Amino acid sequence: MSTTTTAPSSTPTACAGNGWILPTQDSACGLLNHNNATDIMDKCCTPASVKKTDGDCSLYCLAQEQSVGDLTNCLTDNGAGFGDVFCNDKRNATATASVTSTATRTGSSSSGTSTESGMASSARVSKSGLGVLGVVLGSVILGAF
Repeated sequence: MSTTTTAPSSTPTACAGNGWILPTQDSACGLLNHNNATDIMDKCCTPASVKKTDGDCSLYCLAQEQSVGDLTNCLTDNGAGFGDVFCNDKRNATATASVTSTATRTGSSSSGTSTESGMASSARVSKSGLGVLGVVLGSVILGAF
């Protein structure tokens, strides 16, 4: 009686076919993950981080600090095939997600971290607005007695 055993296959699992679907609503582009796709994405996506999707069959990144068109041009200029690049927004669109960066000033002891976003971070209240608010609150308090 003979026994046959087989070793597990070292062939990678086939891609599920969802590599063309980007798992974000924000402006982004992806690239099929073959040949030197990782190097191309690392070069073109900065400052955005490169992420894997569809079981590592595709790579994608947000179009941060650049338009979708600029990102697409960078990908194809650096060796990606036109048929391998896919994006989810118009060429002039940019990602809305914040970019966090750390800056250190050379030659001094100061350093800092900043977060960029498309919205203003401060609100101004006028003195007259505070006065009106005070009158309203005073009327409510006096009316309670």
